[in-house]
Amino acid sequence: MTGMTSGGRATAGTDASSRAGLLWLLRACGALSVVGLFAVLALAAWRLLGGPSQSAWPTGTRAALVVLASGSVGFLTNWLAIRMLFRPRVRRSWLVAWPQGLVPREQARFARALGQVAAERLMHPDAVAVALEDPDLQAAIGRVVRRELDGLLDDAQVRAVLVAAVTEGIEQHGPAFVQRLRPDLRQAAARALDQYLTSERVLGWIDGALRAFVHHHAVRRAVAEWVFRESARDGTVTRIMALLEEHFRRYRERHPVRGFFAEQFVLDWDALRDSLVETLRSESAAENLADVLIETAEGLAERLRAPEASEAVGRVRLAAIERGLDWCEERGLALLAEGLAEIGRKPETWEAVEGALHEVLRRLPEALFDGESGSLKQAFRQNLSDLQRDLLGLLPVAAIVEREVLAMDPATIERLVDEVGRRELAWIQILGFVAGLAMGLGLLALL
Repeated sequence: MTGMTSGGRATAGTDASSRAGLLWLLRACGALSVVGLFAVLALAAWRLLGGPSQSAWPTGTRAALVVLASGSVGFLTNWLAIRMLFRPRVRRSWLVAWPQGLVPREQARFARALGQVAAERLMHPDAVAVALEDPDLQAAIGRVVRRELDGLLDDAQVRAVLVAAVTEGIEQHGPAFVQRLRPDLRQAAARALDQYLTSERVLGWIDGALRAFVHHHAVRRAVAEWVFRESARDGTVTRIMALLEEHFRRYRERHPVRGFFAEQFVLDWDALRDSLVETLRSESAAENLADVLIETAEGLAERLRAPEASEAVGRVRLAAIERGLDWCEERGLALLAEGLAEIGRKPETWEAVEGALHEVLRRLPEALFDGESGSLKQAFRQNLSDLQRDLLGLLPVAAIVEREVLAMDPATIERLVDEVGRRELAWIQILGFVAGLAMGLGLLALL
């Protein structure tokens, strides 16, 4: 970095020194041209007033005067030509030969031509594509975009606006969007299920799980014990006892005498409750339930091999798709909007968003440009051409440039041209002086 800075300073110093030397040379040529012009005018006035003939002058003086006059003509002619490009800025009718400068007089035509050039050449897709192929420009654009994105995403108001726009868009337009795309979504879900979750595969999974359950005694026993353990909880037992008492009450209403004696001499509700709990927790009950589960699993496995089972799974899949789409339309989108709003309030969300955007920007050149040639891929070049055509249709570049150039003051245009082409304009005048000197020396040699 130090070397680059030193090199840059050295280059800047060299440019400044070169400009100063060129300015000094231009002023020297101008001064000599003015001296030569005044010398010729003075000589002409002297001759008109009856002064001595130039043949009486020394030969060297006459030669110097001829050469200096020739250089003055070359310099002043070029200086006048450059001045006539911009002066007079306002039309002067009394200047018959040159009433107005070229640029002020033809400013409207120049503006129209510049507008056409800007629209047709500067905005041309090929020119933009070639510019984008420059790695330095790609890196600069990436840095600017990342900096602007970071600045936007760090702004709390921008975050709030983004979250509100996304959530409101989902809530307002999401249901209509799902309804419009429902046939396509249904077909896509059906294709995905046909590919990854066929009826045969689902039935195979269930059949395999049932067979594993049947042949695994520890699993059967664990399931039976879990069922009885859950059934033996106080809440479950209480509900069972309440159900039994309700049935006995109805029995007693139909048979009051037998019901009375049964309650007095046969039924002991506390003992019945304890016996129920003991039965539910007994080893024999778990074994019996395990045997029942085996029979049930074998029966289910047998039924799964029937042809109608596959059809039933297919109907269930279609029903599940419809229910899923209904849920998405009625509640899912609202829940998604609420979730996004909640996520949008967390700082780590935006850190992740910034990281994802930076990664996208880093990989973007790989997707846009060919790895071997480095040129823009043909598909993106065509997209760029379409975008350029649309932009020119929406944004009248030619008219804008023409209007801005017409609005510029001629003095401003002259100043811009002077700033851009100062070196070239100076050399035009200097070379005119040198050409004039050479012409004067040639004339002396011939005469």
